[in-house]
Amino acid sequence: MKKKLSMTKILFTDAGYTWENTEKTKDGEPIIGRICVADSEGFCRIEHVGIGKVPVLKQYINVFELVAIARGIETAIDKGWVGSLSIYTDSQVAKIWASSGKVGKSVMTEAHKNALEYLRTARKNYIGIVTYNHIPREKNVAGWALEKELHKDRAERIAEAQRNEPEPINRGNIVFDPLADVEV
Repeated sequence: MKKKLSMTKILFTDAGYTWENTEKTKDGEPIIGRICVADSEGFCRIEHVGIGKVPVLKQYINVFELVAIARGIETAIDKGWVGSLSIYTDSQVAKIWASSGKVGKSVMTEAHKNALEYLRTARKNYIGIVTYNHIPREKNVAGWALEKELHKDRAERIAEAQRNEPEPINRGNIVFDPLADVEV
């Protein structure tokens, strides 16, 4: 694969999750959310993500945000990018976790450990410098795309997924089910 070397590459990431679904999810079933990786040039990937349910964890959004950041790095690798990569997220918590490579002991669960390990692996495989940055929600390209996707008619999303039926990508207890690459 040919490597693309140029100025700093920029990707935006975001995640969406309805915390009320935690209680509805049975033990042994994954908590389902969505992540988005996008750039300002029209690339946008929105995926369903399942994270193994952890009994003590009710709020998964920051774990999904961390997974989105890791997926952003994987996307850069898939595109053949090397060199400087800036990841922008509207989650200050996920930005801090990604930058430090750790989650506070009082918060840490198996879901956090797996997301951090996924991030470490992606980061280790990227050739170049990765920086993690905060961007306000209203300026996050991935946030715009994810919000648009979340408002689509549910029946339309189900029909599209059934037509495409992509193979899930399994990373331990983090499973990706790509919906589609969407132009924004």
